[in-house]
Amino acid sequence: MATDQNTFNQKAARIAFDEEHRRKINFNIDRYDQAVLKGKARYANLELARQRASNIKYKSIYQLDKLLTEFETNFGRNGGKVVWAKDHTDALGAILHLLDERKAKKVVKSKSMTTEEIELNEALAGKKIEAIETDLGEYIVQQAGENLIIL
Repeated sequence: MATDQNTFNQKAARIAFDEEHRRKINFNIDRYDQAVLKGKARYANLELARQRASNIKYKSIYQLDKLLTEFETNFGRNGGKVVWAKDHTDALGAILHLLDERKAKKVVKSKSMTTEEIELNEALAGKKIEAIETDLGEYIVQQAGENLIIL
C-alpha cells in the first residue's frame, strides 16, 4: 500500500508542475465555466427551473414503483430486458449467467456506483472476463494498473 501511495504521489507531483498539463486543464476549466454560463442563460428564471426540477424529482421518487414497471414495459418493447434482483448476490448471478450464455470474454462497463457496490469487477475477474471501463477517469486508472482507494 505504501508503495502504491508513493508511486501515486510521485506521478501527481510530476504532473502538477507540468506546464502543458496546466494549460490544458485551465483551457478545459474555462470551457466548462462558459458552458455553465450558457446553460444558465437559457432560463429566464433559474430559481423557478430549480424548483420545478426538485418537484419532478420528488414526484418521481413518490411514484417510483409505477415508473419502474413502466420503464420495464417500454424497455422490453424496444428489445431490452430488465432483471429484478433482491440483493447483490442475485444481481451478480444474473449478470454472470447472461455472460456465460454468450460465452463473453470482454465487457464494456460504464462507471456506476451499483457496479462498485456489488463488486462486479471482482466477479468478472474471477470468471476471467475483461471489463473495459467507459468512464475516462476509471479507464485511466485501469490502464495504469492502479486501484486507488480514496478515503
